[in-house]
Amino acid sequence: DAAYVVVLTLSAAYRGDYTCKDGKPLSEVLVVETLRYLVAENNGAVPPVQAVIARANTPSRTMVEQYGFVNPIETIGDLFYIRARDRPLPAGATDTLS
Repeated sequence: DAAYVVVLTLSAAYRGDYTCKDGKPLSEVLVVETLRYLVAENNGAVPPVQAVIARANTPSRTMVEQYGFVNPIETIGDLFYIRARDRPLPAGATDTLS
């Protein structure tokens, strides 16, 4: 079930300028939709997911932690987060986004 998915998000200069109709930031929409896609492609199973986030990007770190990414491992300049296999999606991740 290995997958390699790259999701790029907005730089700090544009943070907050782009949201969906429900007011969720674009970065959050991309993370949620990526998780939902992976679940759909794995017949409902939740695969392990990894994220690399700049250490200084506190808003993104806080956001991915809300979606079950834990135990950041320090790398050169960035943090490496892991979301465990079979960890259920949070209730908000199953809602339809506008």
